[in-house]
Amino acid sequence: LDNVMVNLDSSINPPHNFLLYKDKTDRFNPIMWDLNQSFGGFTGAGGGSGLTATQLKELSPWYNATNPNYPILTIPFSNDRYKKMYIAKMKTVFNENFNNDWYSTRIDELQSLISAHVTADPNKFYTNAQFTQNVTATSSSVIGIEELMSARKTYLNSQADFLKIAPEVSNITQ
Repeated sequence: LDNVMVNLDSSINPPHNFLLYKDKTDRFNPIMWDLNQSFGGFTGAGGGSGLTATQLKELSPWYNATNPNYPILTIPFSNDRYKKMYIAKMKTVFNENFNNDWYSTRIDELQSLISAHVTADPNKFYTNAQFTQNVTATSSSVIGIEELMSARKTYLNSQADFLKIAPEVSNITQ
């Protein structure tokens, strides 16, 4: 999810703001937070993620996956099975939310829901025009969500791992 949504305030970039919970069945579950930093919005302490708009749009599914400073990535990605599972899950998140443009419809719904409150907010960080513009285009140095995700769709759909045919799960029993 963090990679698809270019959430660089997560385990894939600065190794902080990431928690795992091991449940009673020995399954590790991520505890997601700071998702407000998604869509390339993380500015980070001391000056930013350091990535250009093009680098955000073309963030590799394997970003930092071989960096020894990221054992949360390097350890599972040293296992071919886990790498396949990761790509399969990433493709599911991508296809169900972004590849079909559902996110764009949801943005419109949420913007309509909060627009009056944003307009009335005396302490906002951005102008009303920036609030509206940033959905589609870069505003105040923050990349637009649709600008980012449209290019991201093109990029991810061209990646070899995304072009592989996913296995079909059948005969599920409980």
